[in-house]
Amino acid sequence: YRQLANHGYKLIIFRVHSGLLKGEEGIGDTIWLFTSERYQRTKYFMAQLRDQVTVARTSETSPAIFAIGARFITNVMEGRFDNTAIIVMGCAAFNTDELARAFTQRGASTYIGWDVSVGLSYVDDAIAVLVEKLCSEELSVAEAVAETMKEKGPDPNNNAVLKYYPQASANQTVRQLIE
Repeated sequence: YRQLANHGYKLIIFRVHSGLLKGEEGIGDTIWLFTSERYQRTKYFMAQLRDQVTVARTSETSPAIFAIGARFITNVMEGRFDNTAIIVMGCAAFNTDELARAFTQRGASTYIGWDVSVGLSYVDDAIAVLVEKLCSEELSVAEAVAETMKEKGPDPNNNAVLKYYPQASANQTVRQLIE
């Protein structure tokens, strides 16, 4: 993740686990994007102390891995997203706007994600519809999100819905947002 903004991508779709994890001493919730890197207590020690990375698990029995948060994006990531559209398929990636704000502060033009947990097969189908509406049909962000939700409905298990940020991206197409 550290080098991601240096590659000049215009559309990034994160198909990763994400979610709300308790902050220090269980106070507050923070949204994290999971990596596949095995957790080591002494690795990235300063980043852990600064709440830029943390330990996460995809299930109670899965191995511990690292996850990155908004502070990682704003303080550790190198480079800038040059008008990049960001779509996060993971659970609760837009439960709060902290990740959305972090990505847009680093230059992303729009951020789209789910407000709560989503099922894997549902999210795969829904994001395929969203991408078609954004890229093939060239609908605005607001129209593409609304049409996707109308066509697919909220996640049947958790009632998850798509959200976007910032509001200024609502009436723009992806083509306009990445120029």
